[in-house]
Amino acid sequence: MSGAPRFAQPTPDLVIGWTKHNTLVSHNLNWFSHPMTDHPNDQPEWNTELRLSLTPAQLAHSVFYSARSVHTGTHSCIEPEYVVFELNAADTTSGNHARFVEQEYASDEDEDDAWHDWSVEVCIGNTYVTAHWQIPMDVGPADWDWCLQEAEKAFERVCLLLGKRVRKGLAIETPEDDPDQAALGFQNPAQERPRHH
Repeated sequence: MSGAPRFAQPTPDLVIGWTKHNTLVSHNLNWFSHPMTDHPNDQPEWNTELRLSLTPAQLAHSVFYSARSVHTGTHSCIEPEYVVFELNAADTTSGNHARFVEQEYASDEDEDDAWHDWSVEVCIGNTYVTAHWQIPMDVGPADWDWCLQEAEKAFERVCLLLGKRVRKGLAIETPEDDPDQAALGFQNPAQERPRHH
């Protein structure tokens, strides 16, 4: 009897067997032991197109779960005249896109009843799915912050479907940045989302 360890004995390269559903299967044992080294050319390229199957209900459940309302459509529900801030992300190859939009408008019943709406819209193919976080203009800062944070998180997540990453940034400007405006007492206007609290 050989003194060699049992694991050093030769093993078959191919195993054939039956599953519990009576399906014939085979496994190349060498591939399982060295999946990355035995087939180095089988790795997909980085620009390989990936496809997902996704429904509006799945989007509402996984991304827009905290929204006040979510709906579908064949066109955008965003009214351009109410928009106070907008950020777009698009996949130029497919035409799919996403938007982060802030709107301000008055109630149809009472013009003094003003609302602020954070909307995240995603269009995949010909289907629009839009989520809204809406609050009256006169509520406290905590409600504003919560709606903004939830809408921003949702926008970041839908941008992943387009292969985009959202990066947040801050900018601080002082009158000294523009001597002409500083002399007149004006501040440099910042291109940023309006804050109402």
